[in-house]
Order: sequence, then C-alpha cells, then structure tokens
Amino acid sequence: MPSTLTAKELEELGKSYYKRKEYQKAVDTFTEGLRAPSATWLTLLDYRSAAYMKLEKNERALADGKEMIRVGNQDVRGYLRAGKVLQKMEKFETALKVYEYGLRKVSTANTDYQLLRGVQDKLTKQLSPPKAVDPLNALPAELVDMVLSYLSFKNIVNCLRVSRTWNGYLGSIPSLWSNLDLSLPRKPVKLQFIRKCITRSQGRLSTAVMSRIADGGTLNTLTKCCKNLQTLELTDGGLVGQTLIEAMKHASNLTTLILGQRIHVSEDTLYQILKNCPSLVHVEVQSLKGPLDVDFHMPNMQTIKLTSAAPGRQSIDSFLDYMPNIRCLSLINWSLWGPRHVIDLAKLSKLQHLNLEKSSSLYSLTLPPSLLSLKHTKSNEFVASNNSRWSPAQADEPFLLPQIEELHLEQVYAERAYEVLDTMLNAEERPEAPFPWSSLRTLALCSFTGSTERESDISIALGCPRLEKLEELALIDTPTVDDELASTLPDLFPRLRILNLSKTSISGVAVKVIVTKLRGRLTFLGLNMCHRVSPDAVEWARQQGIEVSFKSAEGAGRGKGGRLVRF
Repeated sequence: MPSTLTAKELEELGKSYYKRKEYQKAVDTFTEGLRAPSATWLTLLDYRSAAYMKLEKNERALADGKEMIRVGNQDVRGYLRAGKVLQKMEKFETALKVYEYGLRKVSTANTDYQLLRGVQDKLTKQLSPPKAVDPLNALPAELVDMVLSYLSFKNIVNCLRVSRTWNGYLGSIPSLWSNLDLSLPRKPVKLQFIRKCITRSQGRLSTAVMSRIADGGTLNTLTKCCKNLQTLELTDGGLVGQTLIEAMKHASNLTTLILGQRIHVSEDTLYQILKNCPSLVHVEVQSLKGPLDVDFHMPNMQTIKLTSAAPGRQSIDSFLDYMPNIRCLSLINWSLWGPRHVIDLAKLSKLQHLNLEKSSSLYSLTLPPSLLSLKHTKSNEFVASNNSRWSPAQADEPFLLPQIEELHLEQVYAERAYEVLDTMLNAEERPEAPFPWSSLRTLALCSFTGSTERESDISIALGCPRLEKLEELALIDTPTVDDELASTLPDLFPRLRILNLSKTSISGVAVKVIVTKLRGRLTFLGLNMCHRVSPDAVEWARQQGIEVSFKSAEGAGRGKGGRLVRF
C-alpha cells in the first residue's frame, strides 16, 4: 500500500530511524522517499548510502554514491560519499581517482570545493611513503597557486607527468589553462591535446600562441569552442588561406591576431579575415603577399603591422580611410607611392606611432601632428633605385611634429635633410600648433647625410631646445661627427643614458670627455667601426661601469667556429 507521507516527511522519518540505529528501516524509508513526488534525490541517496554502510552493504552504498555523481556532477556530496565507501572497501587508489575526477568537474566557485580538495590531499598524504614530502600537501593551497602562477605553460605541462595527484590538481585549476602557449613544441600539436586544454580551462581560454599545427581542424576547433578567445598568434604550421578564413569565422570576440613570417597571407585572405572579425583591435601580418585593399569600416582597429613578402609599389590610401581610430601603424618592406603622389597620413588624427622600416621615400608623406614616435629606415634596394629629394609640396608644408618624443631616421640622403629635421623639431617655427610642444627622449640619425657645403647644419639641429631632456642619442655613420662635436654632446644633453656614435671619426679623446662628463648617468656607449678609437680607450670606459659595444668591421665579433673575438 503506497505511503501517504510526503518526500520530506519520509526523509525526516528515515533520519530518526538512522539515529535509533534501525538502519534497515532507514534504508526502506529512504527508498520509499525516492519514489515520492518532488523527492530530493541527492539528499535521500546520500542518507541511504550512509545506512547501507552501517549494514556493511558497501556495494549498494557505492552504487548510491555513483548515482549521486550521475545525477549532480557539480555537487561534491556524490564524490565525497563514493570516496568514503571506497576507502572503507580499502580501494584507496580508486577513491583518489574519484576525488581527482570531482575536482575537474566541480566549479572552483563552489563553497565546498576546498572541502573536496582537503579530503583528496589527506588521502594522498596517507598513501605517500613515510619520508616523501609532496609540496602540494605540505604547502597551503594559496601558496601553491601562487608558485604555479610563475611557471610557464611548458613547465605546467611537464608537471602533469609528476604523478596522478599533480595531474589531477593542475588539471582542476582553470586559470593555468587560460593562456595556451605552444610556440615551441617538439612535435606537431594534435587536436586531442587542444581539446584537453579547452576542457581544463572550463571555457576560459583567452590567449593562444601556436606553432606546428597538425591540421586545419585543430585551429577550427580552437576558435569554435573558445568563445572567450581574445588573442591568437600563429607562428608556423603551413596553414593555407581558406583554413584561416574558415577558422576566423568563429572568432567573434578576437581582438589580437598575429600571423608569423612562415604563414604567407594573400591580400584576399587578409581581406576576408578582417571582414569576419570586426572586433579586431591589433593585427600583425609578417608575410603579406600583395597590397591590402578594403571597402568596409573598421572602427575598432588601433594597431596594424604589415610586412610585405617582397618589395613593390603599394598604395595605402585604400585601407587607411577605413581605420579612423588607428593609433599605431607599421609598414615594413613597403614601397609607397612617390615622390609625385603624396600620401596623406595627416588625416589620421589619432595616429601616435608610425614605423616605416625598409620602406621607400618618407618625403611623399604628410604626417599628423599627433605623432609620438616616428621610425623610418630605407632598404638598400630603395636607396639604389630612388634618387630622393624633398618634393615641392613638402618643401612648402614642412612636417609639423609638436608631440614627437622618439625620432629614428635612417639612410636619408637629401640636400635639405638637416633643414627639414630642424623644422620638425623647432617649436618656434609653428607656434599655432594644436598640441603643446613636447621634449624628445630618443633621437637616432643613421646614415643621415645633408649637403657637404653645410656641415654645421647638424650642430644647429642638435641645438634645438626640444632636445635638452634627451636620454637616448644615436649618430651613426654621420661623417660630420668628430671629436669636437662629440665633446659638446654631454653639455647639450646632460641626461644622456644611451649614446651610439658608431661609424664616426671620433677618437679616444672624445670617449674620455663623454664618459667623464656623463659619469653616473651614461650606461651604454656604441663605438662600432670607430677606427680611430683604441682598445685602451674602450677598456678604460668599461672600467668606469659603462657597457661598450666595439667592433672593428661590419659583422665582426665572431671568428670561425662561432668563437667570440674581442677587441
């Protein structure tokens, strides 16, 4: 005859039987409660399993514990009950596996998570040899987590092999798997390992650096399963364009994408990636085959770095119009249209950092006054094929750089080079600038050659008031830099920490003056290919606590067999 009591009433009745040590009646009552409507399964199973243990019916008690895990794998009670029964049955290794499994399944935010970990640590310590000391058991959990936070991802993976306990413990901490770093794998990365990492992160994987991907499905799985993925860097792997495009379709929250130089990207592939990922903020492509041409707006884009696989004439107007908020622009190995065609970068009102390495003429550009740093180096191919002169438009409208703090110009051969440099830096020329004038911290002039009839132009440019707080200065391969000019540098720039005068005609006299006047502040001195400087002067400067770079010829410094040659 079915009982007229509710599930809650049957639960209380069964508990009273248990207290009076009438365990069989308690089992029957809990069993009847499980059949009642609105029964609290986990609680009743837990009580019935405890009653079975008192009756020495351990197999049935274990079955109830397993059923608790099946019904609620996020509740620690099932793992605790099953583990307790297994320990009573003297199946300690199996109990330890149950606890490890529970630590992987139960969320770290659960209030009873530390209770489950404590039971596991106690059993692990019990099973360890008498003299063995496991740091996971000896140290507080907070201290262990702090130590693990300093380990690299590769070290974390190696620690998984220490023991089953370590494997289970490390696999139960999602924060250790939120940053996936597979930049230097010894073997191709397999899909099975990626899936394990995604599971251990509990959906929190946000950064992935990968190399030697076994197949395109691995990358596709990563972007498809990790909805919180924000940073993706691919250094190698032989990925083709369509594979990248398909994978990027799922990366809806991706903000940073870096494609290494071994991943050759066509203009169409990059076009599709940018179109499928409107959330991108930082993009870096180290091997781009062809010019980039887009016809859609990218308001979130702030940093873009493109390296051309081969030099060639490429226009940038076609995509800069669609990036109004760009702050950092880097174009490497690009031959920009010029000198007749002027590229208007002044329209990028938020641009702060411009890098044109191994690129063509700087003279065909107009620059925005918001620039904080400018680096321009010209490749030898462009130098040989381009007879650079300041265009008439640039002569009438000189560069206006009121906020510039870092300026690096290399391989500039022009009749009015120093005159335009002086115009860039001279605040008195354009007092109506929309920004306050700032002081430069870094100035590098490499192979910077003006008119031979006006060798004093460099002294005029270096005397600009905006250079008084200069901390880093490089005058490399500049014929007009001699002992007389070099000896004035400490007086002009008393805050100098780094000074590079390589490939100049200075001698040890200037070295002694510079080191003496800047003692206590100067940390580095570059003297490569300064043939008039003797090794004694270099050794003396090093004795003063200054790092000196001194090589007698291009590429010198190492002899045959990799042996270091000192000068």
